Amino acid sequence: MRPSPLAIRLYEELNSLANEFILLYGLKYSKEIETLHCPLMRWLDFRMRYIEPKPRQVIYSNRFPKPLPLEVQLARLLLEDYIRAGKDINPYQGKGLTIVNDTSGKRPNKRTDHLWASWGITHLHLTIKPIDSENYYASRSDYLAYCLCDDNKFVFLDIRPHPKACSDDFADPELIRIVYENWPQFMNQYELNGVLPGKEMEAAEINRFRKFGVGCPLVIKDKVYIEPGMGISAAGTSMKVQYFIMRIKEGVRELSELIEVGPQFKDRLLINGILNPEYRMGIAERGFVIYELKSGDVFLLNVPDFPHIELLKEHTFPNWAIKRYIESRHPNFLVVQEQLDRARNLPLNFHQHIIKDGSHII
Repeated sequence: MRPSPLAIRLYEELNSLANEFILLYGLKYSKEIETLHCPLMRWLDFRMRYIEPKPRQVIYSNRFPKPLPLEVQLARLLLEDYIRAGKDINPYQGKGLTIVNDTSGKRPNKRTDHLWASWGITHLHLTIKPIDSENYYASRSDYLAYCLCDDNKFVFLDIRPHPKACSDDFADPELIRIVYENWPQFMNQYELNGVLPGKEMEAAEINRFRKFGVGCPLVIKDKVYIEPGMGISAAGTSMKVQYFIMRIKEGVRELSELIEVGPQFKDRLLINGILNPEYRMGIAERGFVIYELKSGDVFLLNVPDFPHIELLKEHTFPNWAIKRYIESRHPNFLVVQEQLDRARNLPLNFHQHIIKDGSHII
């Protein structure tokens, strides 16, 4: 179905917002490839790899305990303390997070982190050297920790020497086998039932396919699995990011239809005598909002019956990013917040009526 003019406009607004967050976090975004010029894709590649600073339970695989140099053990313990305390551990991810990888760049193998995109595994540098206050990132180290992370748990899969340049170590299937050995139930969701297993691929083969944007089914113990990270596209970008964008576009379509037919929006147009409204997206102190430019009405969406809109609202710009955006006092935030403050002066009975209907004006 062809998107409506309003849906097209809102998607453009979303990309404009994403561009503001790209600038806020200093992400490399060269726009060298026209067909990959999509601020939302660049922002989401960062946003989905970024580890939100929050306390997590630390879990170790069966590869531990293992003999490691004393300095590496100390660095592991330091990192573990940071994780349990909810400190920012993204400096240990390395510069690929913001200033090396670029979804719009000329080099396909530098558009995302291939290990993360393929298997959902993050690698962190292990060092006890203090981070320079002028340099966000930790120093490169001789050893890396290979990890899985969700909202509540942080898993150390293995610690290994830092791979040499042009090696295939980041494609070593032993890393995903560790996941299978320790948490087979986690891998069950990725199993391809009814598919006959072929031979187990080696690291060199997997790495070669990755460079050409070809996904590699995983063969483990005579079972076949899709890649837990969803893999890499032919353009060298993350398939998980692409899938997320598809769902966000569906959220924008649902949102445009809600605006065009929803009584909360139509009633406000009648009250304000507006025939050709101009809706925009913005960030205010209470999060993601829709506002109408001519009237100054600001809407905070609360629509659980529209899951794609909820995804758009809650996950495109998460709370940790919104907090930094607000603290930056971005000019666009100040404009939206001013309109929001004006909207608070609406009569109380109208305020209550809108909240009761689900999509409410602040």
